[in-house]
Amino acid sequence: MFKKASRTLVLFITIFIMCIHSATDTSFISASDESVENSSAQTALTLANADSGRILSSVNGDVKMPCGTLAKIMTALIVAESIESGELTPATLVTASANAQGAGGAVIWLTAGEKMSVGDLLLSMMTGNANDAAIALAERIAQSEENFVEMMNEKARALSMHNTHFANCTGLDADNSYSTANDIALLCCELVKYEFLYDYMTPWLTYIREGQTELVNFNDLVKSLGGIIGIKASKTENSQHCAAVAARREGECYVAVCLNFADKDECLKSAKSLISTGFSAYKTVYPLIDATKLGDVSVKHGVQKSVSVNADITPICIPNADEELISAVVVLPEFVSAPVETGQKLGTLAIYADDVPICELDITAEYSVNKESFATAFISLLETLLN
Repeated sequence: MFKKASRTLVLFITIFIMCIHSATDTSFISASDESVENSSAQTALTLANADSGRILSSVNGDVKMPCGTLAKIMTALIVAESIESGELTPATLVTASANAQGAGGAVIWLTAGEKMSVGDLLLSMMTGNANDAAIALAERIAQSEENFVEMMNEKARALSMHNTHFANCTGLDADNSYSTANDIALLCCELVKYEFLYDYMTPWLTYIREGQTELVNFNDLVKSLGGIIGIKASKTENSQHCAAVAARREGECYVAVCLNFADKDECLKSAKSLISTGFSAYKTVYPLIDATKLGDVSVKHGVQKSVSVNADITPICIPNADEELISAVVVLPEFVSAPVETGQKLGTLAIYADDVPICELDITAEYSVNKESFATAFISLLETLLN
């Protein structure tokens, strides 16, 4: 008789949690996907927890609409990755092209052949919203803006930004350029991992070219929101007023995204209100799970008959009222076949708060198990027969 290939263990595990910061749950309002053309009368709002990457609440969060120069957030992310990889440093000099010089909209008046550091270009792009700075950075990394836009869209797919398409690196109005509040929130959750970027996003007034060029931040919240670490505000004809804001306090970080507002003050007020809700209504916790309660997994044709497992613990964000109502569902196969690699995903641990799914954590192999040789398998078979 064949055994079932997998088993589902429903365990109401007592999960001890470490609260980073104790903070009325906002409702989650889902919205059906709409075309960009039909989104002009709708605003969109999303609140996310940056540490877990979880969308906490949204209104029209999946409705496609122009996001304006918030596209520069993706440009900044790719620059940040290039700095982290060593391809660039903040001091790396970039030579502006004629294409950068010809940029429209907000600019710092780069001239073809002018050299400027990556750091000053980042500051100009994120604080001053300079389009020529964005193009100069894009061309330095990908040789052309067109190649860079391909990188932007590839990165969007990698971040599961499935309702996003970028048409340029600046965010200037263009056909086939759109995103959603939820997608922009995912992007911001990734960006805030690069702490060295904060200084390029938070000044309200600063200068480059030894004080000759003034940069003024369109995001007025950098002057008033406690713990703010960026990210960007935007205004174009198609997108109207948009804002993506992140703030960190006492170890917790929340992201607010507001799209398609007719009034700038209302847009920023809404973003500030969402951030306040994050800190007052939610908390970030780290589940501490006894791995022995997860059990072992049998290994077929391995030099060992079973393998111990670990849960890949990551921070989760829950409403305050749900702290005492956390449970978990463990899903593991009855067996796996050798070889098994250290860290190989074997199952999942689903975390629930008051029966509402919060997240899924990977359950992985604690160590490797090699496949047994023919000789070893033959000896094992003889021993089984003799016994």
